[in-house]
Amino acid sequence: MFKSEYQHFIENIFKKFEDQDSLVIDGPIDMHKWDNAKLKLLFYYKETYGYNEYGGTSISDNYKQWIYDNIKTYKKIGLLSYLLIESYSNSKIIDFDEIELKRLYNDHDFLIEVVSKVSLVNIGKISIPANKTSDSLIRDKSRINSIFLKKQLEILNPHVIICGGRVTADSLYSDLNYLSKSDYVYDAPEIIDNKVIAPICHLSSGSCWYESIYGYYLQIIGLLLNGRHLSKVQSEK
Repeated sequence: MFKSEYQHFIENIFKKFEDQDSLVIDGPIDMHKWDNAKLKLLFYYKETYGYNEYGGTSISDNYKQWIYDNIKTYKKIGLLSYLLIESYSNSKIIDFDEIELKRLYNDHDFLIEVVSKVSLVNIGKISIPANKTSDSLIRDKSRINSIFLKKQLEILNPHVIICGGRVTADSLYSDLNYLSKSDYVYDAPEIIDNKVIAPICHLSSGSCWYESIYGYYLQIIGLLLNGRHLSKVQSEK
């Protein structure tokens, strides 16, 4: 049911964007894995850059190469996703081990497998050169695409939404009319509408490394493993 609904969404809404040559289709990396995931993690980001000259593409077609190319944001997404999925599956906290995290960060095949289980959603669906974007432009796109983005999130129905920075958190809370509240506390995950919302996780920051990623993990998993929320998520299966 999910796969056919999302495919219909892509065909009938994504394809209505005017600049098809620069379109970057996002969402689940692997729809079958997403549909069957016990924990659905969605990363909400600004946009994908650099494909405006190469024709339309998708994140799922490129993420493996991005990881092999050492694109740090996607590798960090894999590392945080691993910690959350593994910990949630076993219902316990993973101890901090920087040596092990470094080893996993450099295991590209491992990260590719982990990232294949999540969804990546961008506010901007049309790729432009990185030097021609700005946070104000992203917010403009958020408002223009708000109905589309809300519908996309409703279909995907994630358990956890992790925002990539303040502008993405502002978009999620203020522009989409998707959550039942519109204010948030900087860098403080919370449960809203039976979802864990992490307003700001700066995985793309050059200063965000193992201790920071582990700190984000602890904040999010602490809410996920809360008895009441855990039982509600499991009851959805």
